[in-house]
Amino acid sequence: MRPLGVLPAVATALTLAGCATRIVSSHVELGADFAQYRTWAWGPADVLPTGDARLDNNDFFRDYIQGAIEKELAVRHLTLTSSDPDLLIHWHTNVARQRDIDTVTREYEPYGGCKGSGCYPTITEYEMDTLMIDVIDARSQNLIWRAWARDNLSGVIDDQQRMRRMVVDAVAEMMKRFPMRAT
Repeated sequence: MRPLGVLPAVATALTLAGCATRIVSSHVELGADFAQYRTWAWGPADVLPTGDARLDNNDFFRDYIQGAIEKELAVRHLTLTSSDPDLLIHWHTNVARQRDIDTVTREYEPYGGCKGSGCYPTITEYEMDTLMIDVIDARSQNLIWRAWARDNLSGVIDDQQRMRRMVVDAVAEMMKRFPMRAT
């Protein structure tokens, strides 16, 4: 085997691994004083569909998300309340089919050029989930923090244990960016 013959296999593996990488980010409202917040409640329920019928009516999925958020807020000493909360918490998720087109070639010339019939793209299809958590100041009704995580959901929806683990891990990663640190 030529030394460069392994490059296509490595590139394809990295491309597929790239599809599975969770991306997490957040935004905080400048000037928001998080030290003043002590209590929270769930904001209005989301009426938007997820984009995947398998999740729209999946009580376990909702429980996984809400349980993970409740746990993360508790370790930040925020208390769930049913009256006059400081914060309102809202979450939403959306699933969409994604396609990645990779122009990795199957055969390489010594200097990286493509030759012969090995020059064609690889198309990878998968389900991408975006989970978003919004934190709203209950008095002003201003969004003060938002986090989101994007992850490959392919093969996860039908496996409750994998789905639970993915949700718990994604929420934990997002909450690491929350301005009130866990103690």
